[in-house]
Amino acid sequence: MDPCLNQMDIGAPFSLFFWRKGGEPTCFSVDSLMGLEKHENCDLSIIIAPPTDRSSRDSCRQYDIPDEFWLGIEDRVTHDFGVRRFSDGTCITWIHFLCLIPAEDVGIEPEWLRSSLVLKWKPSLIGDHKVVTLILFQPPSYLHYTINQLYHAKGTWEDALLDPYHLVDAAFEAWYQNTNEQAWKVLGMARDEEIITFQQSKLAAPSELDLIEINYNRIHHRAKNALHVMEAVDAVLLSLECVLNEHVDMQRDAGLVWKTAHDKLRHRREKFRSTKLQLSSTNQRLKNVINLAFNIGTWRDSRVMREDSYVMKTLTMVALIFVPIGTIAAIFGSQFFGTGEIDLPDGSVQRSTYVTPQFWIFWVITIPATFILLVGWMLWVKKIDFLVWRSKGKSPENMV
Repeated sequence: MDPCLNQMDIGAPFSLFFWRKGGEPTCFSVDSLMGLEKHENCDLSIIIAPPTDRSSRDSCRQYDIPDEFWLGIEDRVTHDFGVRRFSDGTCITWIHFLCLIPAEDVGIEPEWLRSSLVLKWKPSLIGDHKVVTLILFQPPSYLHYTINQLYHAKGTWEDALLDPYHLVDAAFEAWYQNTNEQAWKVLGMARDEEIITFQQSKLAAPSELDLIEINYNRIHHRAKNALHVMEAVDAVLLSLECVLNEHVDMQRDAGLVWKTAHDKLRHRREKFRSTKLQLSSTNQRLKNVINLAFNIGTWRDSRVMREDSYVMKTLTMVALIFVPIGTIAAIFGSQFFGTGEIDLPDGSVQRSTYVTPQFWIFWVITIPATFILLVGWMLWVKKIDFLVWRSKGKSPENMV
């Protein structure tokens, strides 16, 4: 990086870059934009400003930034593009950029990069070029690299005075680098979830069921990050389309400088489209992971239910074996049966079992009681079905 650009402190409130045609650039950092009158005659000014809060608005008041720009910040818009033209030939263009910085830990709130751009130019009083001012609020760290590229590119500063959209392309380059980095980060998270979920999809032995744990919350968090980054790419693509249309409208003679800037902007659009395709694929992969995770959960639950059903079958078989035994034992243990001794003619004694004459009472009580129990159970089941159907808004006539 150029030594002059090294003097721009990224952590300072304002980093400034001033250049006059035919001279050397001046770079420094300040706490306020007040008292910069000696740089008003510069042909090119690049100002890197802090987040767009009230202090930034007060510091940038001298640049006549339209109220619509600040209103878009207050409304937290995802996409915004505007142009304001004045009778003296001055033109102001502004763009807002919003992108999520995903956090790998579900418990950590993700950060948001809220960057904005204001480009202002007017005809120069001493030449056929323009006097250009670019203000970037909270830009990505890549912007210093793109400014350095512009500085070392042959004739780029002069081209920026003829077509200020060379600077807009530099801002989009910085935004693209940030968005592409977040897209790859989301892709890496999605790949990790795929590996974990695919490993869990393998059939496990019953003793390993406790080791299978699907973190649905984390998968949902990954999918949400992918959607947010996709939204950022869609928004910046809309802004880029507006820039291209505006750039076409400002065409005069279709010279080489204009064509170069337009080609750069179109190339930048294709790079964003490429990132969007990558994010679309990532989003679809995350959907597949979510579906697979739910299928694994369903399979695991059904496996546990099958094991429970085996236990219930075992208990049922035991009950089927012992219920008849218990019933018979209860009947023969009642007072309706008895044993006694009978004297035989040969003088011996024989023990015998007999049924008392009141045995019919057992059946008179048991059969009606069983019938009443079955009728009561059927009425209770029908009442429950009626309440369920009524809660669903259906008529009892449709009950099966």
